[in-house]
Amino acid sequence: MVPVIDQSRHETVAQLETRIFIPKGAGPFPVAILNHGSAGGAPKRSIAWQEVSKYLSERGYVVIAPMRRGRGKSTGASLESEEKNCDPESWLPGLASSMQDIDATIEFSRTLRFVKAHDVLLLGVSRGGFLSVAYAAEGKYRNDVQQVVNLVGGWVAQAEDQCLVDFNLLSFHKYGRITPTRMLWLYGANDLFYGDAAVHSYVDAFKSAGGSVEFHLVSGVPENGHGLPNHSEKWRSYVDRFLFPRRAP
Repeated sequence: MVPVIDQSRHETVAQLETRIFIPKGAGPFPVAILNHGSAGGAPKRSIAWQEVSKYLSERGYVVIAPMRRGRGKSTGASLESEEKNCDPESWLPGLASSMQDIDATIEFSRTLRFVKAHDVLLLGVSRGGFLSVAYAAEGKYRNDVQQVVNLVGGWVAQAEDQCLVDFNLLSFHKYGRITPTRMLWLYGANDLFYGDAAVHSYVDAFKSAGGSVEFHLVSGVPENGHGLPNHSEKWRSYVDRFLFPRRAP
């Protein structure tokens, strides 16, 4: 369990269920923090991350995969809304709480003797992909984040909600202005939660604001492009080239 500590009150406000995968060797190793998506109607389901963790640990990362507060076996209450809401301000408390959970995870990683301090990769899926981008821009330890891999990232299902103001778009434009972190964004074509036009607008907004991002819209994802993270054969080669360019063929 990773403790989340309220610094103002000097007390633990949550304990995060966390899986840790350690590569072979003595280290020190860079750390990869995995950020899961929204509850999808199953808030108490823990996420194993077996395939992604195996992939990264075999390539020399210590992998730390927390469940954010109120999810899985983590204690505390989740402030992440799962309901349709078109007020952009309403999403901020859940985002702030989630950023604090990453703070706690990075602080925990620094207690591990085999972890290379200040060398963090954030990899996130869906809402966790958005969160990874947000943390690299505004997180307490954003200077430690060296790379971000965003798989089908978005905080709001804009194609379903049809809000006049797209929270994802506004946010990605803001984040592009304030983060120099190298990023890889991978989305599946025909994502039912965003749609291809929205995905392109997110990338354009981030880039036009100054963000550094390599983007690929991956075709042929079975049923729904939002399922891209479940098909490693479709994203693994992009991540290999992004993280390990010297090893790429």
